[in-house]
Amino acid sequence: MRAAQAGETSADYNYDDDETPQQPGNLEKTSAAPLRPFFKEGQVVVYANRSEERVKLDCPVQNYDGNHQVIMWYQDESVLSNGNKSMGKDTTIDDQFTLTIPIENATQYHYSCRVIPHNVRRNVTVQFPATSGAPTISWTAVVGCIIVAAIALLHPVAPRY
Repeated sequence: MRAAQAGETSADYNYDDDETPQQPGNLEKTSAAPLRPFFKEGQVVVYANRSEERVKLDCPVQNYDGNHQVIMWYQDESVLSNGNKSMGKDTTIDDQFTLTIPIENATQYHYSCRVIPHNVRRNVTVQFPATSGAPTISWTAVVGCIIVAAIALLHPVAPRY
């Protein structure tokens, strides 16, 4: 084997500058970070029919990226699902992350659909519609009416002649 002489280059190396640098084979090009997920409605009430055995709770998350995020359902602070896998007793979850739960005792808990790792959540409350045709009134409205009536009785308006 002879040594390279002045002006010659070795066959082992090519010193031309027109070669582009190579990326390591195990690294992918960086892409833009996934968009932050969100819900159009963060707090919802689902009205359940008393005659049904189960109620469905949906999780309509926007900007969901299944490669970087996981959707989890909670009953109060207890985990009911991890992704598409249901972990709760008598609960199921479909491929759209809709949770189906028994109607029995559903109104006694608070449910939330959370997108991890961002911890973006949608809180869901289950209620039954009013059974009578009469309109419902809140306790704050009842207390307000009682206070107004009490003030009227304690401070009667003096007649003006």
